[in-house]
Amino acid sequence: MRVLQVTGSSAGGVARHAREISALLAAGEQPPGALPSTTSTRVVLAGPAEVLAPLGHKGTRGAGRVRTAVVDIADRPRPQDLAAVARLRGLAAGADVVHAHGLRAGALAALAVRTLPDRPKLVVTLHNLPVGGARVQRVSAVLERVVAGGADVVLGVSGDLVARMRDRGAREVDRALVPAPVRPPAGVDAATVRRTLGLAD
Repeated sequence: MRVLQVTGSSAGGVARHAREISALLAAGEQPPGALPSTTSTRVVLAGPAEVLAPLGHKGTRGAGRVRTAVVDIADRPRPQDLAAVARLRGLAAGADVVHAHGLRAGALAALAVRTLPDRPKLVVTLHNLPVGGARVQRVSAVLERVVAGGADVVLGVSGDLVARMRDRGAREVDRALVPAPVRPPAGVDAATVRRTLGLAD
């Protein structure tokens, strides 16, 4: 199976999630609920260079098996989006599944795959509600309609995202379970802090 994962610019969780999913798929892990498979999965993760860079760090099982492709997907629409759509179209040709993370990445992926002769299935996971003023909300509404019309499946990490995409006309919408990152243990426990400050237990 050939999977193209797509993510845009991200300050944290969305990009981390896309990197982890890509690495696990490349390592042969199956998503929860998937039927067992004996076929190998080839994964390409496409996105901005700064999002792809951490994949090269050791420690993530399967990370070395993920191919990367730089595609400049910014946090707001701009003229370079045409080049991003063309690049995604080339990467999606021959893929079985395209999985885009985030509204902008999802909309650009939907535009990229819509006229491919052997169109891959498109899954879009939405991680956040649009935040901003009236102009941002209007642009986001257009992007949501592009995703709703182009995706085979839309996943939302919260109930309000699921309801919103149903309202936008998405064919199949479901809830995505995206676990929070594991936090490293704190350096000092509460009892030690209290003793240091001279507070009673």
